[in-house]
Amino acid sequence: MLKRRERERKRDLARAYNSFVLRERMIIDHSEVIGNIVIALNRSWKELVVIDHHGKEKKTHRIRLSTVTDCLVKENRSKRGCLDYIGLQLFIRSETKPLMVYFRPSDDSLIEEQAVLKTARRWKNLVDVHRYVMKSV
Repeated sequence: MLKRRERERKRDLARAYNSFVLRERMIIDHSEVIGNIVIALNRSWKELVVIDHHGKEKKTHRIRLSTVTDCLVKENRSKRGCLDYIGLQLFIRSETKPLMVYFRPSDDSLIEEQAVLKTARRWKNLVDVHRYVMKSV
């Protein structure tokens, strides 16, 4: 029952991503499915695309990299020392609050935490590289 629900959730997320990319005619450079989100880099418009299906709300964010002023990796740990989430914090010029993209480890193992942290750092580097390339051109 749980696996079936998980498969349906992933199928819905894939459909949302595919229809959004086709509808907007995007050229995707990098993309990755991480838990309940899809994060992708649109090469044609230099945008970060985040499709978040965590919880009941289904959100889609398109962030132009030229408007990102800073990008940080944030970790939140519980009092026991377990990792709750790792987030990519994007500071956008026109927004008062930064946008958080959450990467949640699927279990409490140290290997899973390190893999999620590595993924968040890789996306931070991708955002920074494409953001600086955009500003120097």
